[in-house]
Amino acid sequence: MKKLLILLLTLAWAMPGLTKTLTATTIEGVEMLFEVTSEIRKTCQTAPGATGQMACIPLYTRGKVTIPEVVDGYTVKEIGCESFAACPAITEVVIPESVMVIDDCAFEASYGLYKVNIPEGVIVIGDRAFCATGIREITVGSNFWEDEMTIGSQAFCGCTGLKRITLLNNVYRLEMSCISECSSLETLIIGSGLEEIEDGNFRDLGALETIFVAPDNPCFNTRDNSNMLIRTADDCALTATRNFKFPPGLHGIGSYAFSSMPITNIIIPASVQYYGFNPFFKCPLESIVVEETNPCYDSRDSCNAV
Repeated sequence: MKKLLILLLTLAWAMPGLTKTLTATTIEGVEMLFEVTSEIRKTCQTAPGATGQMACIPLYTRGKVTIPEVVDGYTVKEIGCESFAACPAITEVVIPESVMVIDDCAFEASYGLYKVNIPEGVIVIGDRAFCATGIREITVGSNFWEDEMTIGSQAFCGCTGLKRITLLNNVYRLEMSCISECSSLETLIIGSGLEEIEDGNFRDLGALETIFVAPDNPCFNTRDNSNMLIRTADDCALTATRNFKFPPGLHGIGSYAFSSMPITNIIIPASVQYYGFNPFFKCPLESIVVEETNPCYDSRDSCNAV
């Protein structure tokens, strides 16, 4: 669905020979390039990049960049693929409220980018859109818009300075590894609308201290003060804070659920009947024991393994 939406929104400029370009100067004096996406609707996007080059702004651009909402009568609706990718000296980007799509790799590897806003009207964040940026805090989605929002694969992966992420009520789906390897992440807030989380989303979150899930979220919970993010349908722990505890009757442990946490000793409850791929990856484990009454797993012969 995400790919189809991006295709529909960009069909006008995807056809060779039909691209109309626009230029504008930001309030900071930065020259920007745009491409028209619809003559009928009078919409445009920041110019997509290509491998090894910058298309939207000059590579040497430094500091803050404020993207205009309207350029020559065309409303900016999309941040194009790789528009700001690998631009190491930009530090802040202001995205206009008119934007609905942030495309694949839009800001990827802009290591100096520490501050950016996500407008409430955005309904798609593409794959690797903010991967390996310097973002420190981000709020995604809206509590007022009804359109469901998808966050693409690895969208915030490798944002090692990110400390807090808030997913508001219309965020519906997190694709694979979208917030993995955020090694400084301390706070994860999940609204009522999140229903789907693909595998690998919580790899290497060893600094996590707080998980909050909206009480009216039907698909995820943090029951019994466990300090775990638990998928309600199969009672499976997907990630946890550093001071987690297993809640009574927990049925499963997801892939990479506790990776990079300072865990040295762990006892797997008898209730656990699903054990995902490498849930204690990069943990300094010295001892792992499965309770003897567990019908599915054991740690026999003092093997320190499951």
